[in-house]
Amino acid sequence: MSIVLGRIVVGRPYWIYWAKRLGGGRLSVVKRWQVAGGVLENRGRVLLVENQRRGGASDWSPPGGVVDPGETLLSALSREVIEETGLTVSVWERRLYCVTVEAPDMEWTMSADIHLAGPHSGEIAIDDPDQIVTQARWVDSAESAQLMRASPLWLREPFSAWVDNPWAAGTRSFRYRVIGTDRSSYQVTRID
Repeated sequence: MSIVLGRIVVGRPYWIYWAKRLGGGRLSVVKRWQVAGGVLENRGRVLLVENQRRGGASDWSPPGGVVDPGETLLSALSREVIEETGLTVSVWERRLYCVTVEAPDMEWTMSADIHLAGPHSGEIAIDDPDQIVTQARWVDSAESAQLMRASPLWLREPFSAWVDNPWAAGTRSFRYRVIGTDRSSYQVTRID
């Protein structure tokens, strides 16, 4: 049984760390972070960004990123969209879905709130200070499914649910558990 010893903030500014005591008196650190994502639509297309991951892998997702300390979720989302796409969103209309991912073997959890963008302006121009986003493009439903097939299930499934059959109201929730420590072999299961 794990016992939470206390909340400490260490290292990278956007991770919240929890110290836990494991069996045998060993301490473990669980990383937790909050992510904001945006669904931008334009003439029947949605905007996706390509993310370059460690080890050379890449995947596609809606634009967004980690909420830094002191930021509100929507201000972080607006900042991330500008950095990753060059587009400015005038208003975020509503929260579409939330995603929770637990990865006990890798000792992290993530919560993501995905919002629908209202009017937006600008031209696509990537200026990602983290140098993760390599391109952004407007895609139709079929192309989004094709591009996101290599994306983790917790990115692909909720986004595809929205693109394939947008819901008029309410927020949907998606929960996942990741077992394993290697991206090439871990198992992802939806748990809700």
